[in-house]
Amino acid sequence: MLNWLKKRNNSVIYDWIKLDQKVFFKELVEEWTKMLSDTNLLEKDYHNFLANYAGLFLADKARTYLVLNKLQFGNDYVSDFVVINENFSAGLYYNIIEIETPHCNLFTKKGNQSARLNQAIQQILDWKRWLENNPDNVGKILPNVNRAIKPPNYNFTIYIGNRNISNEHTIKRNQLSQELGINIRSFDNLTDNLLMTLFMSRLTTPFLDMDKQVSEIKTNEFINPFFKATSFSKWKEICKEGEWTQTQHFYYYNLDRILKTREYNDYLDKFKKKYKKLSRKQ
Repeated sequence: MLNWLKKRNNSVIYDWIKLDQKVFFKELVEEWTKMLSDTNLLEKDYHNFLANYAGLFLADKARTYLVLNKLQFGNDYVSDFVVINENFSAGLYYNIIEIETPHCNLFTKKGNQSARLNQAIQQILDWKRWLENNPDNVGKILPNVNRAIKPPNYNFTIYIGNRNISNEHTIKRNQLSQELGINIRSFDNLTDNLLMTLFMSRLTTPFLDMDKQVSEIKTNEFINPFFKATSFSKWKEICKEGEWTQTQHFYYYNLDRILKTREYNDYLDKFKKKYKKLSRKQ
């Protein structure tokens, strides 16, 4: 049997780092690339696709085990995604995301910001204003394990357009991003996230140094990269029932609650079938 199909108590332990993205995800990349070139698709089409493959396209594989879908800011605003990064003793770090489409122009022929780009920026500014003006509500939907940090750490990212823009407009985009404090990236950057990021073979050291014992089976499932984005309603349950220490390690102490809410996409079954076949050849 292949060494990344070890078993513990009849449960398979997968070494996810063995994933060869360019080979295993060839079909997924082809589907995504086709979507990027389809001008008939709408923002909701890209949103639904990314929500289904959130762990592959949006997560930082070393620090992210939960991506939220359509987080609500009171009754006023709804984000597309929120990526929750573990910052260990510094608490949590939230990347709040707005997506447009890969077909949007960032600038007009005269070099002015396009209406779609302005709309996305205004959306982010509205969210930022709401977060700053509603600290009590923010603590309920974006809690921070490190209570000394108020408000919670967060940044903003807009995914819009593609790389088929001039060097002049790329420079303008980067300057605008720096001035506003908002990450502005193309949809091609999401493809890079899938193809260039290394998957984890185990939880990182700070997780392993904790006094709570977690089975190898659970930790192996926890770093499974095939998870979908989690709904706002499920996230509220985690916030309400979760264990929030005064110092660190949100993911570690809430591992069971997160696994309980997890859903996985179709590539998990494809992965299992592929490597089961390979193991029989050994």
